[in-house]
Order: sequence, then C-alpha cells, then structure tokens
Amino acid sequence: MVQALDGYGVTGKRRWTVLIVLFVFVMAIFSSTTVYAGGACRECFEKIQWQRPVEDDIEARRILNENSRIASRQFEAMYAGFEGDRMAGTIIYPDFYGGSYVGYQGHVHVLIVESMYENARAHPSFGALLDEGVSFSFVAMPLSQLQEAQMAIGDIIWEGDLAERSAYARNVSGLGSCMFCSTVTVFIDVYSERMISGFRQHVYDSPMITFEQMGFMCLGGGQGSMIPFFVLMTIAVSLVLVIVISAVRAGKNAREQKRMALAASNEWKEKNKTESGD
Repeated sequence: MVQALDGYGVTGKRRWTVLIVLFVFVMAIFSSTTVYAGGACRECFEKIQWQRPVEDDIEARRILNENSRIASRQFEAMYAGFEGDRMAGTIIYPDFYGGSYVGYQGHVHVLIVESMYENARAHPSFGALLDEGVSFSFVAMPLSQLQEAQMAIGDIIWEGDLAERSAYARNVSGLGSCMFCSTVTVFIDVYSERMISGFRQHVYDSPMITFEQMGFMCLGGGQGSMIPFFVLMTIAVSLVLVIVISAVRAGKNAREQKRMALAASNEWKEKNKTESGD
C-alpha cells in the first residue's frame, strides 16, 4: 500500500509538471506575439524612457508624484486648447501635433512636426507648454494623419464579408501606428514581396505604411484577426480544465487510497486482536 501511494505521488508530480510547462508555454506564445500598437512600434517602445514606478526610494516617489500632478495639469491645459472633446473621441489634433507621452520621472514630452514648429509656438495652449520648458522632439508626420491613414485602411480591409475581400485584404491580421517614426504598420499573415506589392496596388498605398509579420493579436491599434486569439484562448481554457479535473481526480484518488489504507490497518488490528485472544 505504501508503494502504491509513493507511485501515485510520482505520477501526480509528473502530470502537474507537464501541465504547468504547457500552460507557461501557451502564455509565453501569447505574450511574445503581442503587438505594440497605437502609439509606438516595438523598436521605439523599447527605446523610449517611459515613466517607471518607484517603490523603495521615498524621496524619488515624492518627486515622481509631484511631477505627475504637474504633467496632469499640463495635459489638461494642452487638450483644452484643441478642438473637440478628447474623452468623447471627437478631438481634432492640430497639424503640428505629433503626439505626447509621460517620460522618465513623470515629465511630459511632446512631439512636434518639424516643418510646423513655428505653428506650434504660435498656438496658445501648446506654445504655453513650450514656454514652461516642456521637452520635445521632432517627427515627420502629424498624429492626425497617422490616425486617418490607419482608419482608412481599416475601413477598406474589414468592409463587407470575408469572402468578398481580396486575398491581400484577407492577409491582414492587424494594424498599428508609431507616432515616433511616423509609420502605420500593417501586420500580415503571409510576408512576401508579392503580397506587399499587391496590397499597395489593390488596397492602399502610402509612404508611411510599413509591413511586418503577423502577431496573434493587435492591442490598441485597431481591429485584427481574432482567430489565432480564440485558438490560444481555447488552448488556455482547455489546459485550465485539465488541471482542475486532474486536481479533482487526484483528491478523489488520495481519499480513496487513504480509506483503503485505513480499512487495511483496521483489518490488520482486528486480525492481531483475534490472534492475541486465541
């Protein structure tokens, strides 16, 4: 009976190890194929010094919180000077505006179209930010133009039923944009010169478009092919169900073996008691 329990324990450990490895593998695939979209491409995302949380240094945390309050006020003042409502999604970005973000230590950093720097200086709310000493860098295209191109491509490639779309449109798995390098990235399933040139000829063409091998899902940058996403989620859910079922069965088997061991022990005691009585 002891050998059976030990044998079961080894088998259980191996089963759990395999399941955990499979689950981690699926999650690794899921995370590694995430596309940085709707703000920065993968290369720019890794270069930019984004704001990072400060946990241990009390003084650094105090400075970061103060800078964050200043950044919030600066963002509100800047957007108040733009047309439309940002929260309602109706804001109209000026032609000189390339984007903005909160950088290292909580400071605002703005992007300005290089050819329209004087327009940015002359703008009431934006010019006031520059007068405050907000850091900036130059880009080639305004954010509004990137968004318009991305929306135009999306309207074309996802219009109508799948069967009605061209092979070049069906080859698209997602869209993204990068305000730093002024590009709109089209993520495609089959990456080849024929598919790229076909897309430019029959779907949409612009100097700002770049192409990249597909990712499994597109975050923040627009719609994408959800089939790989559902496949991954199905695998993940299946693994979770297998783990739960295995845990239930393991508990049931353990209880059964414990009951059998207890019954055998009682039987042995009764047998010894009878033999002692004789």
